[in-house]
Amino acid sequence: MAINMKQLASGTITNAVATYYTAASAVKARIDAFTVTNYSGSAATVTIWLVPTGGTAGDTNIIVKARSIAAGASGRILEAIGQTLEGGGTIQMQASANSAITIAVSGIEQTAV
Repeated sequence: MAINMKQLASGTITNAVATYYTAASAVKARIDAFTVTNYSGSAATVTIWLVPTGGTAGDTNIIVKARSIAAGASGRILEAIGQTLEGGGTIQMQASANSAITIAVSGIEQTAV
């Protein structure tokens, strides 16, 4: 078994639901840190889903719904810490505005040897 610490996702999220991380087929991933930052001049919201293999973002896998992040503020997404994704599982997100919210997600990926 190999365990690799890595940044799972980073960048600016859009106002459309999109995938920002997909666990490889032979991997089990665990989220250890999840930060969002609103670098715009207005408050914006973020919605986050942890979607299992073959699933779609929806009410059954939402972990944060339209959380408001004040202009210039950062926050940790504690609901994500310790959550796991099996191979093919995804982290999907949506912001209320384009070019407002950036993310940094790190954790581990465990693969069978």
